[in-house]
Amino acid sequence: MPVFPVPSAPRLQGSRHRLTADRFWIMLIRSASDEGVRVKTQCLLIAVLVGALAISSATASTTTVSKSTVSCGGALSWKRAASLEGSVHTFAGRVAGAKFAASSSGSPTFLDVGHPYPNPNRLSLVIWIENRAAFGRPESKYRGKKICVRGRVSDYRGSPEIVLRRPAQIKVAP
Repeated sequence: MPVFPVPSAPRLQGSRHRLTADRFWIMLIRSASDEGVRVKTQCLLIAVLVGALAISSATASTTTVSKSTVSCGGALSWKRAASLEGSVHTFAGRVAGAKFAASSSGSPTFLDVGHPYPNPNRLSLVIWIENRAAFGRPESKYRGKKICVRGRVSDYRGSPEIVLRRPAQIKVAP
């Protein structure tokens, strides 16, 4: 719930109290009944605050979306992934191997960038079955293509790995 500074009122002047949105409305109504002349000004203030909050929320969600999408500009080579475990980066490389392991636990789809499995010198991209439908048939769509991928690098049995949850994390490079 948003927190608003307390408007200056005689009973709270000089205090450092903070209000929730509910208390703000209650104080506003009380002060409006005490001072009927200020009602229009306070209603205008409320409209401005609500509008600012709506714009702030829209901007925050737009920023979040743009950070999760992939841009190939500034992408690192897939070879650097092993040294960047635990951090989020964008990598570029060619998908050398692709497999939908339907009978394996969790039915993962593997996209191997750089070198195909079992070569440990690769970047593995994993798409679990619960996210697979959003990607279409990734083993066909990306096989042999140069791609850019964004995500958190983890280590799986000595090879770097990124789990893909949204199609916005991967795109075919121009």
